[in-house]
Amino acid sequence: MNTARAAQGLYNEPVRASFAALAKLKPARFAKTEQNEDLVIDAAAGAPPPEPPAPAVPAKAPASNAKNAPPPPPANAVPLQLAVRFQEAVAAADRGGEAQADAEFVALTSGAPTLAGPPLNHGILLSRAQHWPEAADALGEALRRHPGCATAAAQLGVVYRQLGKFSDAEQSYRKALESDANDARTHRNFGVLLDLYVQKPAEALAEYEHSLALAGGEDKQMSAWIAELRQRLGAGQKSARAEAQ
Repeated sequence: MNTARAAQGLYNEPVRASFAALAKLKPARFAKTEQNEDLVIDAAAGAPPPEPPAPAVPAKAPASNAKNAPPPPPANAVPLQLAVRFQEAVAAADRGGEAQADAEFVALTSGAPTLAGPPLNHGILLSRAQHWPEAADALGEALRRHPGCATAAAQLGVVYRQLGKFSDAEQSYRKALESDANDARTHRNFGVLLDLYVQKPAEALAEYEHSLALAGGEDKQMSAWIAELRQRLGAGQKSARAEAQ
């Protein structure tokens, strides 16, 4: 079967075509797809504040001036003008103006070289348009700016899978879960990778189960995926999650 070649590192057009055909013939088994991340609304993408520089010793000022001095800004404050531009771009994308929003994210990526939010959202929009190599570059830049960004790492896992870089995808998902172990979407997407593309069904089942638990057990699609995979594994086998408990 062509799809078995994916686990051996082969992900060319015939293999892709086989997955697409099987998704129609056996949807319960093969019609499993990832979900892209939502755009972030924080221009810093949750980056921690930088270490503040050592304070300079100010010249002694009269006591009357000290009372009226404004408080210093937070160490990680995003300039108001940049924050407004960023949030307006997110709002534009939500209204359907993704091209306009993406142009602004590109401009902010260049104009605000420390902020992770602009390249992250640029990468998410590129993913939606299926421009996978460009998305990988943008998300890599977001992670360079904020190495602990779970959203960027999780989305990069989706992109690497689409590019056939399954080992890199697995590493990205694991990095995302190190930063945020309670994201149902990341567990879902990681499960799809493990289930269909690297053929680690027991580990995939654990990710599906974790995703369903985090969703409060209300995800009917995930419940169906779990039932199908349990049947395939056999009643005598447990998921990797169950084995660990």
